[in-house]
Amino acid sequence: MIVSMDLGKFKKCGYYDWKLVRMEKSGKIKGLYKVSNMEDLKSSATLNMSHASFSDSPEKLRKTNIEKSRPVQGRFIIHPEFARGLQIHEVFVDFQEAVPDPTSGKLVRRGNFIKVKENMKRYRDSGINCMYLMGALERDNGPQYAKETHQKMFKRPDASPLAVICRKTPNQMLGGVDGFKDLIGESKKLDMKILIDGLTRVSSARPHNRYLNHVLHNLDESGKKTICFGTDGRALNFEDTALLNYRKKEVWDLFLQEIIEFTDKFGIDGIHLDNGQAWPQIMTLDVDEMHRIQCDGTPAYTDQEIFDGTVVLPDENCGYWGSKYDKINSFYYIFSFLFSSHAKYPNPFLIKLCKTFWNHYKDFLVLAESMTATGFEGREINIIKSGPIPRVYSLPYALASIFGQKLHPDGTVTSCEKKNANVFRSWYENIRKNQPAGSIVAQSTTSHSWPYPALLYKRGTWAAVDLIFFLPDLPMTFIGEQDGHAFRTKTTNIYTKVIF
Repeated sequence: MIVSMDLGKFKKCGYYDWKLVRMEKSGKIKGLYKVSNMEDLKSSATLNMSHASFSDSPEKLRKTNIEKSRPVQGRFIIHPEFARGLQIHEVFVDFQEAVPDPTSGKLVRRGNFIKVKENMKRYRDSGINCMYLMGALERDNGPQYAKETHQKMFKRPDASPLAVICRKTPNQMLGGVDGFKDLIGESKKLDMKILIDGLTRVSSARPHNRYLNHVLHNLDESGKKTICFGTDGRALNFEDTALLNYRKKEVWDLFLQEIIEFTDKFGIDGIHLDNGQAWPQIMTLDVDEMHRIQCDGTPAYTDQEIFDGTVVLPDENCGYWGSKYDKINSFYYIFSFLFSSHAKYPNPFLIKLCKTFWNHYKDFLVLAESMTATGFEGREINIIKSGPIPRVYSLPYALASIFGQKLHPDGTVTSCEKKNANVFRSWYENIRKNQPAGSIVAQSTTSHSWPYPALLYKRGTWAAVDLIFFLPDLPMTFIGEQDGHAFRTKTTNIYTKVIF
């Protein structure tokens, strides 16, 4: 039986579930089921078709040797209508018309919101219609007023752009509220979409007071209680940021509330989820510490602190990523021929996030970073099924291997055996065969921790750029690469935990 359904046109972003049912003569409604593999029908010697129909229950179908029956149902995830036509460009605001020191690489002249605004029309004329402004939020720059001039100065201009102290305030050093409003006004005139950072971590030095009661801790090698540094959820740790406690619902709600307040005030079009492949980072409880008894026989922690899990083991996931659903995801990715696509269970944090934004705004873009690394296999598929559009970095890995270079998530590059052009065929087939029909994916040329394409591919750079624009995915470029820039600067402090 072939069924065709016209579900009409969806008018706003959201999750739209459907299921094919039939009405029984008795008035009961039953779901219709289908056989996943029609070869089961041919190979089943004991099947008696007079006793089985595709509207039967799975239990009855199994008894008739149709083992892979499943409901005829599905879900449409609707993104903004403009999403498929996006050409996204990441702008590290500090880089806009910046001048680096040729020796140290530090910026002797820094960009700001006004500089971005002045270049926006040039970006638009080149085909870019969406900008992700990395580092637009208030960070730990240490603003102060000079006594003599009464001008605002900044003690720490080189503070990491992702070590934010407030997730709902534009960065003062880059122009503050007024400068950001001017930038947004120009973007509306040019019909340019603007994304800002969405972060699960905050500054580990001087964050806003609203975060202090929600910071996670762990014990260092000497047993000293210390901040649980921001993490990609696996091996990279960012010592200038602190991870918040996503066991607590109020921490989820705080993130959503801050983004909504920022959007209502400034009119941004979406967010970019930093290390989205690891959201939410819920670390394993440090049971020994949390249940420690003090020398006078009293518990070291209250029942509420134990329930909240305030002291954890770093980079040891529990919660969603440590559950059986993640095991299904990873197993499915490696042995996808054994499982149908419904075996992957969507990420509840990302669903809550998208539902909240789409209930508030008719069109809101949620772009989620999905790094490629050991332990993160198949995470971009999970992101697709959960709602956001994944931003992936798999193409640079494949491209760099042709030039005998191996990229690492922390930005380092090592030598490897040169691959031939067949690597593209394998790469493309592997990513496409597991993606749900109609998926929207953003392919990055580089990231803010990687070298520019000109440094990696040299004379092959423009062929590589041609390739990324030839592919059906959304192209996502990085500030300066159109002009052939090749300098690098440190944007965060990273240390790596070795995973055995």
